[in-house]
Amino acid sequence: MYVRIARFEGVEPGGIERQADALHAALDAARSGNAPDGMPAEAFRTLADRTTRVIALANASDGVILDLVFTETADDLAAVDSALDALSPAHGAGRRVAVERYQVFADATVR
Repeated sequence: MYVRIARFEGVEPGGIERQADALHAALDAARSGNAPDGMPAEAFRTLADRTTRVIALANASDGVILDLVFTETADDLAAVDSALDALSPAHGAGRRVAVERYQVFADATVR
């Protein structure tokens, strides 16, 4: 398994809630096979076909969001990375300041 972690800083007050709503809408759209409004069809298809899991973390007091996007293979990660890099953060969603890619070597539930 592989993960792409993108860090967004400067998220406006209320931006985290808007981002959460937008992410949930995008995930619902992906589950139904429909691209969310404003997302290019090719990027949507890549993300829907190659992403296995998404985790979004927020620190509202610091205006920071971390988006973790998981894939099964390194090739999937490269395709997802390219598709996400081509997208711009929504207004108020801050600026993408870092993107890192990792191979996941442990994923366990303790309790």
